[in-house]
Amino acid sequence: MYRLGVRRDFTAWHFLTAGAPGPEHKRHAHRYRLELVLRGRTLDDAGYLVDIDRVRAALDDVVARYRDRTLNELPEFAGLNPSLERFARLLGERLAAAIEAQRIECARVVLWEDDDAWAAWDPAPAAPAAPRTTRGGAASVPAGAAAAPGGRPDATRGAPDRARAPDRAGAAPATASPGRAR
Repeated sequence: MYRLGVRRDFTAWHFLTAGAPGPEHKRHAHRYRLELVLRGRTLDDAGYLVDIDRVRAALDDVVARYRDRTLNELPEFAGLNPSLERFARLLGERLAAAIEAQRIECARVVLWEDDDAWAAWDPAPAAPAAPRTTRGGAASVPAGAAAAPGGRPDATRGAPDRARAPDRAGAAPATASPGRAR
């Protein structure tokens, strides 16, 4: 599996609208770090998964919408709590729409709001199809599923990989984050 990653740092403002009142309910800024990782199995004739300059331009365009803005004032957050998780999903959906590349199987966003807090978003994989059985009880490959070596159906082939969450000890992805403490 090939992976290509690009990141950007930017500052945006927000105030939380859910949960118990506290300091996060007052307008404040975060220095966010947005990391985009694209994955795919094949390269083009030039040896690229996707043109990195196109990825950089898409990332710059999406980040420009939020840089130095108050998230609560934007239409996409109207009536919603601008949580880190919601912001990561929104950024991921906008980037996925902006980077249309045939070879990309998964686009994962990791959004850091400070040195030790992040949220990730990647599209959910399609539900695996259940194998059908033939008269003799042998499994057959469902329509649209690829057969894995040995003739077994592999319903996840071509589906996006699920991102791994931090382990129970709290280890985050091996990336540093700039940012400020809350």
